Order: sequence, then C-alpha cells, then structure tokens
Amino acid sequence: MYLFSKLAGLVRRHGRVALCAGALLAAGPAAAIDATHAKSVEATGAKSSVTFAAGRDVRIAVTSTHDVFAAGNTVRSEAGSADHLIAAGETLTVAGTDLRDVIAAGKRIELQTGQTQDDVVAFGENVSARPTFKIGGSAVMMGSNVELQAPVGGDVYAAGQDVRIDSAVTGNVKVEGRHVVIGPNARIAGALAYRADQLEIMPGAVITGPKTVLPPEARHQHVARPKTIAQRIGDWVFGTIAFAVMALGLALLFPGLMAVSGRMVYRNPLIAALVGAVVLVVTPAVALVLLVTLVGAPLSLTVLALFCALVPMALAAGAAGLGFLIRSLTGRGKEKPNLVAQLGWTVVGSVLLCALGEIPIVGGWIVLLACILGAGGVATHLRKRLAAHD
Repeated sequence: MYLFSKLAGLVRRHGRVALCAGALLAAGPAAAIDATHAKSVEATGAKSSVTFAAGRDVRIAVTSTHDVFAAGNTVRSEAGSADHLIAAGETLTVAGTDLRDVIAAGKRIELQTGQTQDDVVAFGENVSARPTFKIGGSAVMMGSNVELQAPVGGDVYAAGQDVRIDSAVTGNVKVEGRHVVIGPNARIAGALAYRADQLEIMPGAVITGPKTVLPPEARHQHVARPKTIAQRIGDWVFGTIAFAVMALGLALLFPGLMAVSGRMVYRNPLIAALVGAVVLVVTPAVALVLLVTLVGAPLSLTVLALFCALVPMALAAGAAGLGFLIRSLTGRGKEKPNLVAQLGWTVVGSVLLCALGEIPIVGGWIVLLACILGAGGVATHLRKRLAAHD
C-alpha cells in the first residue's frame, strides 16, 4: 500500500496548485462557457453562461445568473452580479458586486463594497472584508492577517496569526490565532469560542453569548525507530504482493478495460497523460464545487466515490501498460495477448512499478506518472464505451 502513500504525499505537496487549476477547469461540465484568456482581460456585460477569465490582469463586470471563474495575477470584480465568484490569484478585489457566494484564494484578498447573499470562503496571506461590504450568510476567513469589518448574517470562523473581528455578527464566532482582537464595533449575537496566545476585547465590544476557551491543539510527538534492512525488505515484499494482487483482481474483473487501457498507456502515452491529468484534477475539483453549493452535496459524495474507485484502477492500468511495454521489448508486441498472458504481464508490470517506486526522489514521481497515464487510458476507454452505447 506504500504506492498510495507516495501518491498522497505528492498530492499534499502540490495540492493547492492542482485545486486552483481544477476549480477553474471544473466550470466546463456545468454549462456552456464564455471563456476569455489574454494578458489583460475584461469580461463585461450580460452573460447567459458560465464565465471563465484568465490572464495577468483580469477585470470582471458582468451581469449573470451563472458562475464566474477567474484566475490571474490581479483579479478585480466590480459592478454587476453573478451566482458564485470563484477566483484565484495574487491580488483579488471585490467592489460593488452582488454575488451569491465568494470562494477566493490568493496572496491578498480584499472585499471592499457590495454584498454576498450567502457565504464567503477566503484563504490568503492578507484577507480583509471592509465595513462597506455585507456578508449575508457565514464567513470562513483564513490567512496570516485577517480583518473582518463587514457585517455577517451567519457564523464566523477566522484563523491566522493576527485576527481582528470588528463587526456585527448574527451567529457564533470561532477564532484561532496568535493575536486575536475583538474590536470596539464588534456586536456578536452568539457565542465566542477562541484559541489565542493573546486575546484583546476592546471597550465597546458586545458579546451576547458565552465566551469559551478552546482546548489547546494536541501535539503528538512520535519518534519511530529506524527500520532494519530485513524490515524494509519485508515491507516492500508485502506491499508489492498486495499491489500485484489488487492489479490482478482488477484485470480479472475488467479484462477488456485493463487490456485496452494498458495498451494505450504504452502506445499513446502523450494522449493518456493529457487525459489523465485533466481527469485527476477536474474530478475532485467538481466534487469540491458541488460540496460548496450544498445543494449538490449528495452528488459530490458520488463524484468522490467514483474518484476513489478510479485511482486504484488507474494504478493497475499503469502497471499493465508497463508490463505490456516490457512484453513489446521482447518482440511479442504485435501479438494480441490471451487472458493468461495479460494477467502475467500485469503482474510483471506491478512488481516493476513497485521497484521503481522505491528509487529515492524520483520514485514517487514515477508512481504519479503511472497513475496519470493509467487514468487517461481508463477514462478514454470508458468514454468510447459510453459513446458507443449512446
């Protein structure tokens, strides 16, 4: 199972980049897209479809009942209205826009004027919501420096090094930070729960509900003993057997899918890589967007379940492709393998992939590449089968 831990480690290290890219790509299945891409982009006027804008400097001023996706060095949403604004960039500004929700990630995020009918979710280095902005639902704001001055119609969760809450909040407030300030204009109708090295409640602040100190975060320190060579070999053998059995089982259950996907991996690796990269990024991003909309939460769980099923199939297809590649090097590539040969070469590819995965530094990247190629092969075959069925 160490193959999955290597893959998960790469995803954790590079997940933020993939998430931003995936969130933007995920607009595709939702509806027809009005897409713009240039160095400087201006998306304005009435829109009857999802709007996607990407460039160095992006300005959004649209009137739409659909979602707006934006990515750039500088992104500014001003005037107009939209359903969800999902934006990623270095500097993000919202001014004079009527939105249902805002989901933003960037270095500096500032909500200046306008309103959201529902929620705000913002992650960045400096995150602020000014008094002239109104949040109709709840607010989730995380960053190094967080400043909330906008009135909030629901609950607030804020976390960062320096956090300041200085507005009217209809619901409860949960805040975590090194230095937390409850400003003089704070009017918290619910409870205040906090975890902070330093808490200041300024004169004039009103907190109607109880104040609760959150328990300190548990920090577990576990020093593992270095494994002996025999233990390392044992772990590798066990992991290799487990992975080979999984790949063999999938090849028995889905012989046609594994055979076609495996052959595509070594015959058309570029196409398989492109398709696989898109599928592995878009699928969890679509699930995230559906989860945020709440209405699509049940569908989000279905999409995540399909993604969890896709990953082991992708790894098995990648191993099968590696096995077929070795088979072709022996001069048997032109012959179509029977089921027994297909199973045998799948096992060979599984063992080789496990061995390559143990190479320092590059091993994890090899496993990730095999997963991407396998996902491309599986997705392409399934798409052809669905097209033929229709």
